[in-house]
Amino acid sequence: MAAKNVKKSGVIAYALMAVLALISLIVYLNNNGYISTAPTAKDEFFQSYNVHASLITWLTIGGIACAVLSVLSALFAEQKGIVKLCTDVLRVAAPVLVIVALAYFLTDRVDGFGYVYGSNLALGKDDAFTAGSQSIQGLALYCVTWLVGIVSAFMNLKKKA
Repeated sequence: MAAKNVKKSGVIAYALMAVLALISLIVYLNNNGYISTAPTAKDEFFQSYNVHASLITWLTIGGIACAVLSVLSALFAEQKGIVKLCTDVLRVAAPVLVIVALAYFLTDRVDGFGYVYGSNLALGKDDAFTAGSQSIQGLALYCVTWLVGIVSAFMNLKKKA
């Protein structure tokens, strides 16, 4: 095992990113009704805005996989040659995939935000503001995951000799 000279802070940062990405994905899927069978506020206000739902899901799963693989590679693989290159690519790919998922999530919701928060059509409809706040919570979780991923990408996973 090559885990003798691994920095725990870098491993913890990537593990935190993977957990946050998983929580973000669960919140996203729950707000879109893929997990919850109860009718939610999104049914009326964001139903037609889920154009990239499967893409967002797979990009987030890819980001989680890259974060987990980079941690496993740092813990159990000898960091020389092609393994080091692959680990570095995975370290960068994890936050990039989350950023792209966040961008697609935001593009699916911008028009709905304009309808809910910017027009008079949604005045007096509590479901509209519930749907908007659910989407904002999902976007905030993706942003936090993205920031943790960016910070962890700059952390060194190996101690200096």
